[in-house]
Amino acid sequence: MIASFVGLVVIPMVIAGLARWAAARRRRGLAAGRAVHFRCRLDGHKGRLLVDPRLDRPVFLDRSGSVTALPRGGEALDAAVSTNGRPPFEKVNLRYRTPEGQVLRLRLATQDARTLGAWLGEQTRPVSEPARRLLLPAAPPWAVLALAASLFVGLATADVALLGKHIAAEVIRVDRDDDSCTVGWDGGAQRAAVDCDTTDVRSGDHIRITALPWPFLGEAVKTRTALSVVAVLGGGLGLLGLGGALVFNPLACARRVRLARRAQPASLPRAAGATRRERTGGQPSMTT
Repeated sequence: MIASFVGLVVIPMVIAGLARWAAARRRRGLAAGRAVHFRCRLDGHKGRLLVDPRLDRPVFLDRSGSVTALPRGGEALDAAVSTNGRPPFEKVNLRYRTPEGQVLRLRLATQDARTLGAWLGEQTRPVSEPARRLLLPAAPPWAVLALAASLFVGLATADVALLGKHIAAEVIRVDRDDDSCTVGWDGGAQRAAVDCDTTDVRSGDHIRITALPWPFLGEAVKTRTALSVVAVLGGGLGLLGLGGALVFNPLACARRVRLARRAQPASLPRAAGATRRERTGGQPSMTT
């Protein structure tokens, strides 16, 4: 029953929270002038919408390397939730009409659709102040999560190091099948199973352990093994997060910008209403 509750309730809630958090980070990055590259579809083509200060305007770069410019100052006509996705993976089909009357169909995450719909509808403002130092692109969620996990491991390690009880415990039993030892301390009042080298340790020997603080009272770890695991786990996660935020993601964003600069911008699709207006010379229709 617990496994069903976790699988049906807890995990979807966690995924939904992470999705909303990632969308909020992209929204803040967009407001701060950072490079934000949105995963989306444009008229059925997969790619990324590049909102980058190194480009003159936002452009869509599809997987084939074709580029389509998206001028701002238009109008978000409507948005409909896609029928082939469920929360938190549902997508929104957003129709955007450019200032020239051309209609584009973007398919992207719900929160991103709200952000881009409002941002594309704003008029571009002339830059009167000198250009600022180029900010790093918004770090991908997986890099931030890796850094957060590394920080959590570090805080947990500090908690154990400061509040844990570092003692030499007596080996009571050696379990060679599991490569573990049952140790006792406080005169045998406390016992716990810890990893140990069963080839060298015998009953009656003493090994250094760390008795864990609250909320893990009654549990212990072997000091030397625990330090090695923490160093590898915390350090690995930290390097992964820093590498993603400072190296991998900036290089990936720079590569997309280079591809967008080299490619010849494609012509935007003409809206049917705009074509009729050109033929008749009439006023634009307000129906969508």
